[in-house]
Amino acid sequence: MRLCERLLEGAPREPSPTIRNDVFAMASRAVRPATQPSFARSEEGTAAMTRMRSIAVAVGFGVVLALSACGNGPPEVAGAGGGGGGATVGSGASTGLGTAAKSVQATADLKFDPASISVKTGDVIQWTNGGSVPHNVTFDSNQSLTSQTLQQGDTWQVKFTVAGTYAYHCTFHPGMDGQITVGG
Repeated sequence: MRLCERLLEGAPREPSPTIRNDVFAMASRAVRPATQPSFARSEEGTAAMTRMRSIAVAVGFGVVLALSACGNGPPEVAGAGGGGGGATVGSGASTGLGTAAKSVQATADLKFDPASISVKTGDVIQWTNGGSVPHNVTFDSNQSLTSQTLQQGDTWQVKFTVAGTYAYHCTFHPGMDGQITVGG
């Protein structure tokens, strides 16, 4: 047995699909009838370019659509250094936003008291931790509007500039929830 036969003994009997496809492609080009126009290949290239352009336009449209939907993120909060994306619905700070029109106590019973309040646009709401455990105030739809950790006796204020209903909670204590309705 010759060396070539021994090496090919375990090899597959058919060429790989890649080689077979390349061979068939070369053969089809070689056997092309003289009557077939030479621009047939350029028509195939034009069709492929048209398809690629259609795909690129569809992808571009999808990207534009996705980016245009990103305009309603959480608002910026004064003094918090973050947020952004949507209209600012209010600002929060430890102090300095004005005299509180309404006050909310974070209690040792792990409740906000009162749990629901109504104010006018531009009113200041003040939270005070009257309990002995830490609390915070985080708005559900505007998480960037979040207080620092409130220790016993600490306060935090928010001044809403946009009417609406705003649910909030303490992230430390599940079930400690509240709601503010801001009227025009």
